[in-house]
Amino acid sequence: PAAPNPAVGGPGRGLADSLSTAPVALPGAGTRSVPRRGFVTDRHCNTCMDRVIVALLRHFDVHTLVSGGDDAFSGSFGFESACTRNLADKTAQAHITDVFVGGNHDSPETMADEAKQRIKTLTDKVVVSDGVRFLGLPDPRTSRYGEGIVPATSADQHVVLVQQGTALGELA
Repeated sequence: PAAPNPAVGGPGRGLADSLSTAPVALPGAGTRSVPRRGFVTDRHCNTCMDRVIVALLRHFDVHTLVSGGDDAFSGSFGFESACTRNLADKTAQAHITDVFVGGNHDSPETMADEAKQRIKTLTDKVVVSDGVRFLGLPDPRTSRYGEGIVPATSADQHVVLVQQGTALGELA
């Protein structure tokens, strides 16, 4: 068998143990004047890192996790609510607020599932977490399994992105 990686957990030695024996400090450590936010993107249903993400957020006393999108595999399949369920459960247990925006692989269905999982989704509303206002709109382009990106042409993508920017400006 492969040797255990002590950074992510081996026999009796998990991430929390590694951080306590070899601490890592963030800039501005010891003060809350520096806003602390965790950021993930393009997880594409990689749920294996959820426990690591939450352990790091807890270690650094981060209370808001922001996702830049593409948490789902492709937004094409019914099982994709499982892509965020584990992370949402773990962050809720750790009293961490999730603020997610949809990427081109996240469908309206996967984002609705996220909202049911107590994830604050950026869809035509302002979300406040830990004193910070977030606004965003899902990527207007889609990339579903077997389809490629829609709209396909650069000119058509430009049109939908300008429309999105205008809508976001009005929301702001």
